Amino acid sequence: MKRVTLICIILFVSSIYCENYPGISPEFSISVPVFGTASGDQRNPAIAFDGENYLVVWEDMRDEIYGETSYHIYCARVNGKGEVIDKAGIRLSDYAESANPAVAFDGENYLVVWSSWDSYINGRRISKNGEVLDEYEIDISEKQANWEAKVDPAVVFDGTDYLVVWNNKDMISAVKVRKTGEPFTNVFTIRAVPQSDQIQKPVVAFDGENYFAVWIEKTSSGNVLNGTRIGKNRQVFNDNINISKYVVRNYSGPDILFDGSVYFVVWEDVRNSNIDIYGTRISTSGKVLDSNDIAISSAPDVQSSPEIVFNGTDYFVIWSDYRNTSSHDIYGARVAGDGAVIDKEGIPISDKITEQNTPVISFDGKNYLAAWESGSDIYGIRISRDGDLIPTSPSQNILSGISEIPISSGMYGQFSPDIVFDGKNYFAVWIESRDGDNAVYGSRITNNGLLLDGDGILVGESAILGKKPSVAFDGTNYLVVWAGYPDQSTGILEKYESTLKGARVSKEGELLDKTAFNIAPLTIGFDDQSPEVVFNGSSFMVVWITNVCGCTVYPHGNYVYYCDPLIKGANVLKDGKVQLTSEFEIEDAYVSGIACGKSNCLIVWKKGSGITAALFSKDFTRISSDEIKIAGSIQLYPSSVIYDGTDYIIVWSDTSWENDYDLGISRITQEGEVKDIVLTISTATNNIPESREIVFDGKNYFAVWQGRNERGDYSLDIFGSFMSEEGIMLREDDVIISSDEQLEISPAVASSGDGKSLIVYQHFDNRKNYNAYRIAARFADPDLNAFSDWDNAEPDEENEIPEIDEDKDVDTIDDQDVYMTDSEDNEREPDDAIEIDEDLGMDNDSVISEKQSNGCSCAVVY
Repeated sequence: MKRVTLICIILFVSSIYCENYPGISPEFSISVPVFGTASGDQRNPAIAFDGENYLVVWEDMRDEIYGETSYHIYCARVNGKGEVIDKAGIRLSDYAESANPAVAFDGENYLVVWSSWDSYINGRRISKNGEVLDEYEIDISEKQANWEAKVDPAVVFDGTDYLVVWNNKDMISAVKVRKTGEPFTNVFTIRAVPQSDQIQKPVVAFDGENYFAVWIEKTSSGNVLNGTRIGKNRQVFNDNINISKYVVRNYSGPDILFDGSVYFVVWEDVRNSNIDIYGTRISTSGKVLDSNDIAISSAPDVQSSPEIVFNGTDYFVIWSDYRNTSSHDIYGARVAGDGAVIDKEGIPISDKITEQNTPVISFDGKNYLAAWESGSDIYGIRISRDGDLIPTSPSQNILSGISEIPISSGMYGQFSPDIVFDGKNYFAVWIESRDGDNAVYGSRITNNGLLLDGDGILVGESAILGKKPSVAFDGTNYLVVWAGYPDQSTGILEKYESTLKGARVSKEGELLDKTAFNIAPLTIGFDDQSPEVVFNGSSFMVVWITNVCGCTVYPHGNYVYYCDPLIKGANVLKDGKVQLTSEFEIEDAYVSGIACGKSNCLIVWKKGSGITAALFSKDFTRISSDEIKIAGSIQLYPSSVIYDGTDYIIVWSDTSWENDYDLGISRITQEGEVKDIVLTISTATNNIPESREIVFDGKNYFAVWQGRNERGDYSLDIFGSFMSEEGIMLREDDVIISSDEQLEISPAVASSGDGKSLIVYQHFDNRKNYNAYRIAARFADPDLNAFSDWDNAEPDEENEIPEIDEDKDVDTIDDQDVYMTDSEDNEREPDDAIEIDEDLGMDNDSVISEKQSNGCSCAVVY
């Protein structure tokens, strides 16, 4: 009996496509999701305990766009066993540049607060079961009528209401917030000084009657640690208590707790010409109880970012420690109720090679959970009352090492797709970030939308995020080309160096080149990127931009970097051998695309403000010295070029037509004659066409692009336009291919030649338990009824990924396989494959129809 695997995917779609554009299919994913550490940077955690689970909150950059700063606030619940409940994280903030989270629990729900755009303090409530309770962010600082920077919020619950405090440049401000999430008092001032930027890093605790706020205040002699009591009725006692007479450091701020009898404050201290951790106890009347500050850690070098928790008997202080001088580690120490330090040398908690910083800690009545940022993720570990690290599984022990808990987990992010059709199936490629390594993956898709490689084919590693791969087909195999990191550092210009890599994949999905080969040799100062590949009938032709970079070194030691663009090319034979073309170079130009006809190839590039092309033989020999001027204008942006069987077709946009961004195409004969320019494929006012692609579907031209939507929220959507061979637009308006409140970018398109095309694109999937950039796909057809029989049911927003049983290899959610990775980053095979008897009469080319009663599409994989 032959064993086959059924891979099922959910089709989900917003109703706009069903009602207005039935010529666009429902959206579907081109691979099943795989979990691991979240992509992007995660940092600056906060923590609270609700009597059953912990809530860890942090700043998260998983939905950034290629270097654009876009931290959001995320959180995840962790149970008492150290298991992460929300494996994809829960996003709390709506807007980018959210930072400095803090969290408190009120007995029923959490309130998470943060600074937003440096001008607001916002927040949201989240229930114990992980439900975000507020539809919109709570504007906590709304009653403070100024635009000064508002940062470093802290929050505490007093048994009835919350008190939120923050730094407002020259003052510490506060407001009370009800359990319902409503700020119900005017913002009031706890402490103000005449000069700006003199007060920083407030923290606050509550003793059952009053609050106690502590902050760092700059003076002429240095930074000092001051505090004051505040009544529940907002009365500020103005004690201005000097907590320590010694100079403190203001990088990460103090911490405070109330243990039921006294306050305990910890901070960074520089009294020993080093940075150490000190603390002191303070009575509820504001009296400093320890005449000599408590030296919690005075180990060599730097100790910073202290946090403190109480277990009913002893305190536990945790901090970032640089005593080993190779990277910051996490250390901790127990402190007795009378202030005596129990662990004078400190307890090593995490000493990985990567940097560990900004630790936080909470206590669940039995054990502690500590969390911190490590590298670009949030990790944690449980610690017993006695200070022992607790294994996450019975097989672990101190000798073998205690595994840390990856708290900021998520679906691996997917970016920058490309796609080709091989005569039977589509092959899509993309970059996927798995545990810090950006690799190129691929997946075959049938012309009915069925996935043949649901978990993805690993094509090659060390891909550079943001530099799109390219794929072509030679009749037997695919060639995938991408910009990769060099195998070794070459010195000062390392940041500007990359090399072009390639690998072949068979039509059956087998990776033929287990180790990717170099298409462009690594050269010092050369940054190879933006590859385009096409098959010319006998070999693959690859063109790319080489940024020739250098630097000017000035006597004072500063560097000025510069890069000049240069287009280069190479032939890759069917067997994967590379033939470099040293004579082929186009200076000061940016490659747009390459297409090959029956007798020659056309390369298109942008130089200055014009679009230029030239004919080349299939070995990159220039056929004519004359350049073909496609168009010239103020701003011209060429993009995709194809061969339709008769002519070359170029899609491009500019701003010369009534100052709007419009889209047009040009047709060029195989002899290099500009046949015609068809203008105004799209003239939408706000729809700036970027990342333009075009295909010929056998009947019509179909252009796709990313552009601004009409909602006014400045996010990007995917649009398209159909045009007949005679240049007649099939629709007056743009076709909305995909549109929601999340960014949808980087479209690529291929056609099966039967009038139907498949568009793939990158979008942020913000559904519960997803929260990652994913590659999605839709079919398009000029026939408005082409997909009317597809199951267009809207997705169930209540779909949840069930808690993953670590003893099983795979879980399913709504018929969609969810893969996890093991410790070696190897994908696990599904354990619930369905066996189908060959006697049923199904041959190797058979597939099960996508029209399933449950809306699930299935593919048969042999």
